Amino acid sequence: MTFKKVLRSFMLVLYGALLHAQDGIHWDRPDLFTTQDGLPHNTITALCEDHMGYLWIGTANGLCRYDGIDFSTVKTPLKENHWSQVIENIYQDKSGRMWFCARAGEVMVWDTYRNNWSEKSALERSTGFINFLYDDGQGKLWFATSTGHVGYYLEAEDSVSSIFIERGVRGIYPEGKGGLWIISNSQEIHRLHPESLKSLPLPECLRNHQDPIDLFGTDGEGNLLVILENSFFQYRVDTDSLIKIPTTAPSAYRTNDRPFCKRLYAFNHKLYILHKEPLYLETQEPNLPFPSLEILEDHSGLLWFATNHGLFKTDHKKYRFRNYTPDRGEVRIQSDYIRALHVNCDSVWLGFKWAWPEKLTYNSTLGGFTAKETIPVMTRQGSAITLPTINTYLVSRQGEVWCGGLEGLFKFDPARKGFYPERSFPGNEPEETPEIFSLCEDTHNRIWVGEKDRGLWMMDGKGKAEHLKVGDSEKLSIWDLFPDSDGSIWAGTSQGLYHITEVPDRGFRCQAVKGLEEAHIWDIKTNGQGDYFLASTDRGFYRYNAPS
Repeated sequence: MTFKKVLRSFMLVLYGALLHAQDGIHWDRPDLFTTQDGLPHNTITALCEDHMGYLWIGTANGLCRYDGIDFSTVKTPLKENHWSQVIENIYQDKSGRMWFCARAGEVMVWDTYRNNWSEKSALERSTGFINFLYDDGQGKLWFATSTGHVGYYLEAEDSVSSIFIERGVRGIYPEGKGGLWIISNSQEIHRLHPESLKSLPLPECLRNHQDPIDLFGTDGEGNLLVILENSFFQYRVDTDSLIKIPTTAPSAYRTNDRPFCKRLYAFNHKLYILHKEPLYLETQEPNLPFPSLEILEDHSGLLWFATNHGLFKTDHKKYRFRNYTPDRGEVRIQSDYIRALHVNCDSVWLGFKWAWPEKLTYNSTLGGFTAKETIPVMTRQGSAITLPTINTYLVSRQGEVWCGGLEGLFKFDPARKGFYPERSFPGNEPEETPEIFSLCEDTHNRIWVGEKDRGLWMMDGKGKAEHLKVGDSEKLSIWDLFPDSDGSIWAGTSQGLYHITEVPDRGFRCQAVKGLEEAHIWDIKTNGQGDYFLASTDRGFYRYNAPS
């Protein structure tokens, strides 16, 4: 069995109130890229993602770069002979330069800032071709060659210092106490002094074992990960001890990842995911038709597999939708017709057509909902509305829960555990049916209410509600309200988009956004960079840039 290189991993933070992340990795239908897609050759020999997110791909016939859409062949100063075109290693150093090592022994560097190439002749004189590079951040670029030499390159002096370790060195990693771990394909573990290049003794707990030790990487903190007696162990440098790594998660723990808790490793044609909080190892077998020579996880979570038959890509971060209906899910909701949704910390509020609102409690540790509470909607006389329709929710900064719908505007009363009509809102009786479609809170803690037939209202929190004219009609339908960070309000209406600002001593000014006068704007979102995204029920989808 050949070893695959251990490559850097990235992590993802998964939020799962209504979406629950998959247990394990999904390998179904990986994408395959070949020469028909623009690759120079189907044998992929090296992978590297740079700081800008570009994927650099070394092949048996040159170099190419992937920008997320196209594969582009990169012309290099490497010689035209066959072995010079086999790219064995690609590395980006801490200054951002790209290093390319060919099987013929050549080493070329692309300076991304100066836009030029340079050749590293001292490295080329090293024995064999370079198959591993590591920048220690202290002026030394460490390398391993195909003939088993390990050393460092001082660029300022264009000089190389090296020592023979053994053939098949496949990795150099910081040890945690100033030394270096040297990992080889023959299962040998070496420790090296970074200044003298002399071998250091192995830890006693590793030397004393009679059984062979398989080593498949480090954990990013200088600790070794080894296989001993058919079990997985972590050698901790700080305590000089071996800790057995469980291969299953604790029963009360679900794999909703948190920052810096996970690393990926490839070993013996399997993929291992090391979870650090708590410590356990997950094993996956990629269902690929060909063995992988190298694996890389990019910044977006896509896994790239280098093979002799092309480049495979799979998305192991796919979300699995968990469906909650009257008949499915760990909690059963009362209706399939959901018209309103609001997430507040661990509470999920649902509003239905012709059903009482429901509050679900989500437990992120268990990865699911643990409780459901049905909330009655009441009249002023104290009787429950049998089949209310809820269109919108709002949880204010004071923690008040508001809802609006076909029967008017309501506020949750924790003491009585029900939604009761807001008395300060004019005409808020079921008989008058002021159907509410939108709610928001501005920077002054005022509640804005959008109605279908009576237009826009503003409640000042002191028992006063003010009706505001939007456009030419006082009864424009207000489908959505969006509070901006500058204190203004965006209103999506039955006649386009409006921007509402407050003028000192003069009240509110309402301006229509030109070009959208005939569109029903149903939803408004922003990316925080000046762009607003508008969903229309009759004109499609818009992007609006307010400054321009």
